[in-house]
Amino acid sequence: RSMLRHAHLRSGPLADVLGRAGIGTVAGNLRLFAGRLEAMLDELVPLFAAAFSDVELLAALRREMHPGVPADGAFAGPPVERYLLAERELGRVAPDADCRAAASLVVSVCHDRAFQRFFHGAGRPKPLTAEIDLIARAVAVPSRTRARRPVTP
Repeated sequence: RSMLRHAHLRSGPLADVLGRAGIGTVAGNLRLFAGRLEAMLDELVPLFAAAFSDVELLAALRREMHPGVPADGAFAGPPVERYLLAERELGRVAPDADCRAAASLVVSVCHDRAFQRFFHGAGRPKPLTAEIDLIARAVAVPSRTRARRPVTP
């Protein structure tokens, strides 16, 4: 329980992303979320690695996480998904954007990098700017004012 409590307490800043809807840019807000998640994972990955090495501890952790209930905080994308849905309501995310999938990608890239960082013993890497910006472009409202380049034969 203490691991989940610690994870819940550390995930507070992640939930704040919803309040960023309509402020700054979608890409900037997703980068902010990713940075906060990475900082949280720096603390949590070693704790949860211990759970994977202890069958009884892992079973207890699974019982506490209540299967079937959507995860929050460091474990899944709901705060980011809610943020993207709010941005869609404001017209800053495309109406047909798959906000669940985009949120899952943001969280997944952070989790993967945290795992890789701890596995390989690497220091703090550069921000996930390119990866997050790619996701932000995928959900962006298509620009109607894009200048078309002349086609040259």
